[in-house]
Amino acid sequence: MIKSPLLAVISFFLFLFSFLLRFPFTTLESPEMEIILTRHFNLAFHLSILSHVLMIASVTVLWFALKKFQLLTVTIAFVFVLSSPALAVDFYQHYMAKGVEKINYFADESVCMFDVPDWDNPRTMTADCKLILENTGNEDLAFTFSFGENNYKPISLLNQEAPFHAELKAKEKKTIHIDTMIEAPEGGDGHIGGIEGPKIILYSGDESRD
Repeated sequence: MIKSPLLAVISFFLFLFSFLLRFPFTTLESPEMEIILTRHFNLAFHLSILSHVLMIASVTVLWFALKKFQLLTVTIAFVFVLSSPALAVDFYQHYMAKGVEKINYFADESVCMFDVPDWDNPRTMTADCKLILENTGNEDLAFTFSFGENNYKPISLLNQEAPFHAELKAKEKKTIHIDTMIEAPEGGDGHIGGIEGPKIILYSGDESRD
C-alpha cells in the first residue's frame, strides 16, 4: 500500500508541524518577542496561513507516498487533519489541563462595543463587552483577566480598569459583562464601533494563558 516510506514520513512531519501551529496551547517562550512579532508581522495571520499550507502539503505528499487507495486514504487523512486540533483541545482540556487552561473562550460569540456619549468631550468613551467563557473542569475556578494586544486601538484602553475578576463554577458557561467608562490618551479622540473576539489574557496565581 505504501510506495515510498520516506514520503510517508515527510507527510507525517508536515502534518505534525501544521497541528502544532493550530494547537492553541503552544506559545512562544518569550512574551516580549511574541508582542514584537504580532505588532510588526501579524504573527497570528501568518502562522494560520503557514499551518494551512503545511496541512495541504501533508495530504499531497501522502498521495504520492501511497501505491493504491490514494483517494480514500487521502480523504480520510484530510478530514482527520482538519478535525485533529479541535479533538486534541477537547481531550487536553478535559483530562490534562489545569487552572486557567481549562477555560474555553468563545471568541466568535464575544464582542466589545465602544461609543462616545458626548462629543463635547470626545476623549471619554463607554465600553460594553460581553465575553463568553466556559469552565470545562470539575472544580470551580476564580481568576482575573486583562486585554491583550489587539488591532482595534480602544481595546488596550480597557486595561485602565484591569485586572478584571471572574468566577466560573464547574462545567459552567457564562457571559462576563464589562460596562465601564474609559479615557482616550491626550491628543486622541474616542472611537465608535466594536470588535468581535477581543484577545484576552487569563491569570490564576503564577499561571497565565494568552
